[in-house]
Amino acid sequence: MVTPKHPRERPPLSLTARDLALLAFITTNRAVPVDLLAGRFFADNPQTGQVNTQPVRACEQRLQRLAAAGYLWLTAFHDGEHHRDVAMLGPVAGAITGKRPGRVRIPPRKRAHHVRTLDALEEIRLSIEKNGGRVLRTRLEVDLRVEQLGGRWTQRGDAHDACPDAACTVEIGEGERRRTFEVAIEYVTSKYTSTDIVEKRDSFGGDYDHVFWCADRPRTAARVRKLTGERCTLLS
Repeated sequence: MVTPKHPRERPPLSLTARDLALLAFITTNRAVPVDLLAGRFFADNPQTGQVNTQPVRACEQRLQRLAAAGYLWLTAFHDGEHHRDVAMLGPVAGAITGKRPGRVRIPPRKRAHHVRTLDALEEIRLSIEKNGGRVLRTRLEVDLRVEQLGGRWTQRGDAHDACPDAACTVEIGEGERRRTFEVAIEYVTSKYTSTDIVEKRDSFGGDYDHVFWCADRPRTAARVRKLTGERCTLLS
């Protein structure tokens, strides 16, 4: 699915509350696979609450309308195994999101890792919500780096702690028993050396309550478990 180069003239598009939430989500996450958008925003009809039997199709149709109006740019990323349809901000979206599309593009060499990191975040969200909790906030590595630097300029040779691929703030419990946790997300591929994994393990320990390790292959997941002593999920 790609954005039409010469879209047909259509009446101005009226944005719905769901459109605005979707644009905000894409702004936060920069480039989002369509299947993740479908599961999050098109699982049911927002007016009636009725379950949508074809959420991906409904999502694709609405994304095409938003793309034709200039709010989105639709393309495809390779996630290391498959090509995935992806939605990014279009030129018209800046007036609503406050972000220029060019400032939130994902470099080609980082696209697969980015997509799989979002897959991991979605697994966490679904698991937490299934158990009665909720994810309050998520940040990607680039956002965490900004937090780490605190607005300071970096210089060549500066040393910094490793940042995870993403992090999220999780809330569980109710009332006085409500608790929040900071969870780091690290997606490990076969390209990671054992030293890389150990350094990340040591770096995350002081800043996060838990680390959600995930991997691209069974052998990688086994290596992470051995080196960290923690669970490592194999992403589907």
